[in-house]
Amino acid sequence: MENTQTTTKRPKRRGVVLLSVATMALPTSMLRSHHEPALSVLVQASSTEIAVDAVESVHGKVVNELEVLAGVVATVSADEVDALRVRPGVTGVTIDDTAALESVLPGTTYDTETQVGSLYTTARLTGANTLWSQGWNGTGVGVALIDSGVQANTTYFGTRLLAGVDYSGGTNSLTDGFGHGTHLASIIMGSSGTIGAPGSFTGIAPRAKLYSVKVANTTGVTSLTKILQGMDWVYKNRTLKNIKVVNLSLGAAGYDDYRYDPLAAAAERLWNSGVTVVASAGNIGALKNVVSPAYDPTVIAVGALDTMNTVDPTDDVPASFSAGASDWSKRVPDVLAPGRSIQGLKATGSTLAGVVALFPSAQIGTAFMKGSGTSQAAAVVSGQVALMLQANPSQTPDDVKGNLGNLSTYAGWADDRELQGWMKVEYPDWAVSGSLYTGWGSQFQNPALVSGTTANELADNTKRNSSWQGSSWQGSSWQGSSWQGSLWMGFPG
Repeated sequence: MENTQTTTKRPKRRGVVLLSVATMALPTSMLRSHHEPALSVLVQASSTEIAVDAVESVHGKVVNELEVLAGVVATVSADEVDALRVRPGVTGVTIDDTAALESVLPGTTYDTETQVGSLYTTARLTGANTLWSQGWNGTGVGVALIDSGVQANTTYFGTRLLAGVDYSGGTNSLTDGFGHGTHLASIIMGSSGTIGAPGSFTGIAPRAKLYSVKVANTTGVTSLTKILQGMDWVYKNRTLKNIKVVNLSLGAAGYDDYRYDPLAAAAERLWNSGVTVVASAGNIGALKNVVSPAYDPTVIAVGALDTMNTVDPTDDVPASFSAGASDWSKRVPDVLAPGRSIQGLKATGSTLAGVVALFPSAQIGTAFMKGSGTSQAAAVVSGQVALMLQANPSQTPDDVKGNLGNLSTYAGWADDRELQGWMKVEYPDWAVSGSLYTGWGSQFQNPALVSGTTANELADNTKRNSSWQGSSWQGSSWQGSSWQGSLWMGFPG
């Protein structure tokens, strides 16, 4: 059961996502120094125009206007940040920093009918093949993937993969030096051969269109403002490109109160504009709280299911790495989807391809690799949502969320496991498009406020750097036990 927060007390950091600046009402003349470095900042205001004027008033440079947040990304001198903070109409100034993608990666022979992590089997475990048999394959539905880019591959993506935008520092969203985005894109909508045939490769929504929104570099590092710019691009292009789903397989620990998180606010803006937001719960383990932006109760938060390498649903459990809630007062993932040792494309020459080469059990021939994490689980759900939206295009995001829960299966795990989520995505065999109802209405309260006054009083650079650059990639999951232990090498070859 979801729990939305109703208190208005000042939020505390869980792991601290945002680095903020406390208010210092000093004259600009006392603050200005031409020796201070330029900083990348997110500036929020009562309108985008006011944010632009405020930046220019302190001699800063606007990099991008963010309609999704009524703000801008800008560069300003470090000694002008406090003056910017107290400009009329400015509600928040957040200094940018790095973030990370959410995934934990784990033979030459691979039988898709017997390997539980194959997409052939995953489609049957989730019921995607039920919708395929009814003619629903994602045709016409646009999915935006905000990630490390997607490597163009005509064999598996054809013309369905489309360039979005590149905010990673490059100029081409159809490249993927890290390899994370390519793997997820193939799970969402990759396809070769006959849809659903045992010897073919079929993603969950094999005829959906996917827009690559690149925000991460070759080491998988991104930042708050890059992610927000990617979300803003989706917001601005949602109607023209018929983008109905956005996949956010990334995150970091957030405030105790999601209402003060810009990522949550942007996710809600997309949701309320008609884009269903699917976000990874995180890979920080059981009894650890869901990461931002998935911890916003409005969006669809996805945890990872461990099938225990069998097709028998009775032995399924939440994956050991899948985040949930520390207690019942916190946000619990909405659904769980297969996220252990999932087959997907390998981006040639990418960082992850190089790592996978060191572990034969993670290789699947030359084109594919296995990957584990709430990233993969979110990709499965994003594909499922695309199928549902083709089957009934009149669904709002609230409808999609309600139908997804209605057509999922209660697992009945013990209480400590239910804190990781208790609904499994298992589209029942009897379900038809008529089972996808509309008119669920908004189920959630307390929208993200992103109060600049409160959020900007919470500054802790050390903790924030730890959260954004830590265990998700550069810490234990990247170099430690997850790579060399059970999460990496523990899968059958």
